[in-house]
Amino acid sequence: MDNDITQSKIGKVVFNQISLILALTGTILSAFTFLTNLQHKTDIQLVKLEAKIEATESINAKLQNIKDNDLHELQIKMDVLLKEQIEIQKSITILQTLILNNKKP
Repeated sequence: MDNDITQSKIGKVVFNQISLILALTGTILSAFTFLTNLQHKTDIQLVKLEAKIEATESINAKLQNIKDNDLHELQIKMDVLLKEQIEIQKSITILQTLILNNKKP
């Protein structure tokens, strides 16, 4: 009878230790899975942010290029207009001189 009680106590201790080991293993695996999933989600968000940053930089570069080209074109047009204005002023001066010369008796 003492032998049965001893075996029963040993069985309970072994069962408790096996349960403890399984619980600890499950807890460790759950924590590892949680951290792995969290890292995976963070990596995905990081890739998305990098893609957005790259797209924004590309758009900014294109806008700067358009701005620079437009400013250059405007400068060229202003230079042409200035030359035309100078030519018109010269023509006006010549016409004024001719008119004044023709009015003299």
